[in-house]
Amino acid sequence: AMDEARRPNVRKPRWDNYDLLKAQKTTVGKVALIKRSIEATGLIRGGTLRVHIGGDFYSQSYFNAWVMAARYYPQIVFYSYTKITYQ
Repeated sequence: AMDEARRPNVRKPRWDNYDLLKAQKTTVGKVALIKRSIEATGLIRGGTLRVHIGGDFYSQSYFNAWVMAARYYPQIVFYSYTKITYQ
């Protein structure tokens, strides 16, 4: 949120991406969307991809989609920071 407040031009693309993901009702749909996004970046040749700059995975399905998508690209190093909450 702080990043979006400092740079208003960042907010719209982030929320547009979130809306696209939320519109996918299945994990497989999320995987397809994530794969298209990765391929559009040109990273398919290899590199490092940080899944989130800030924030966390909003659902188990979303997390699973990233794990599944990452398996298609062994030449890319995926990483993300997350919090585990125990109840």
